[in-house]
Amino acid sequence: MYDMLSPLTADGLSREDFTARYERIRQDGAIDRIDYEIVSSLINPRDAQVRYRVNMHSSGAGDITRETWMDLKRVDDAWKVAWTDSAILPELAGGNQLYLDFRLPSRANIYDRNNWPCRRKPTWPECMSSPA
Repeated sequence: MYDMLSPLTADGLSREDFTARYERIRQDGAIDRIDYEIVSSLINPRDAQVRYRVNMHSSGAGDITRETWMDLKRVDDAWKVAWTDSAILPELAGGNQLYLDFRLPSRANIYDRNNWPCRRKPTWPECMSSPA
């Protein structure tokens, strides 16, 4: 994918940094799969802009769907991407980061049918006894 970047973009962004950015977002967002759909395009002889809808399937946050865009430049009879972070998600523009903050709730107390708290591993016979 790095080879599809415009020369100006590639000059300011190493292959390692580009790859690390995508990998970090994939890991931090718990992204399993990405689907996209082209929404529209505007094409001039030397420039173009493509709008698309991206759906990132996250095991931690569910589906993340956004509409975003990428600018293209014509270089040597081929279209090259003038890439920015907003090509991934619009909210990443300006150096913003993506992360998930997991907070597992504590387990609630378990009570038997007489409203007595279970003192041992909660299996029905142990929970049915009166409190100690």
